[in-house]
Amino acid sequence: MINEVRNTVMFILNKDNNGYITPEAFNNYAREAQIDELEEMFHDYNRALAKMNARMSGTGHGNIPQYLRESIDKFTEYAESLTLDSGSTFLLPSAANGDTTEWFRIMNIQYNNAVDIERVETYQINNLNNSMMMAPSTDFPAYVHIADKITVYPTTITANVNCSYIRYPQDPKWTYTVVSGDPVFNQGANDYQDFELPKAFMPKIIRRVAEYCGVHIREAEVVQYMNMEQATDKQLEQ
Repeated sequence: MINEVRNTVMFILNKDNNGYITPEAFNNYAREAQIDELEEMFHDYNRALAKMNARMSGTGHGNIPQYLRESIDKFTEYAESLTLDSGSTFLLPSAANGDTTEWFRIMNIQYNNAVDIERVETYQINNLNNSMMMAPSTDFPAYVHIADKITVYPTTITANVNCSYIRYPQDPKWTYTVVSGDPVFNQGANDYQDFELPKAFMPKIIRRVAEYCGVHIREAEVVQYMNMEQATDKQLEQ
């Protein structure tokens, strides 16, 4: 799919001699476009679910919430036991290189695979801990989320904390070899990576990548056209 996306984007840019985007720049924009589309998918799911609850959408092949949920579920991961950092503070799942957090959205935190740990805001935790009736316990634990860590209460919980989360998609990479001075697609490269989103999202990804490219080459017409296409899509979805 990534080669089709690049070919289409290059055609859009070159049809009026607007400019050229290097493979490296394309890969950067492809990564951002896929993340943007995954983020948008959550908003689309909520809108589609609201329409279904209001009996404004169909079932079966017209069950948009189910399709979006299945697309999102592809990125669902489960961390069996989070790594203890110190005290009752745990590290959230991170990428192997340690530079970028792997989790995109935290879905659920559990204790002993059985008890849901409720998220509370930082400003609330002191009041909860000092409450005779509401203080967190092993039956009703709570956690505070700061950056890439969570602190679980009561602080006696120092193990068996599990996490369900939506991970980031793998960074797409259009790999190539140079032939007569030009990059030629090479799917057999070791670092090749296609988009992970379903092919049905290809038109949206193309528009997002083309918009990024239009900004890169300072071509306002490309940006305006892609914005109009996205606006039309949103009107059709409403």
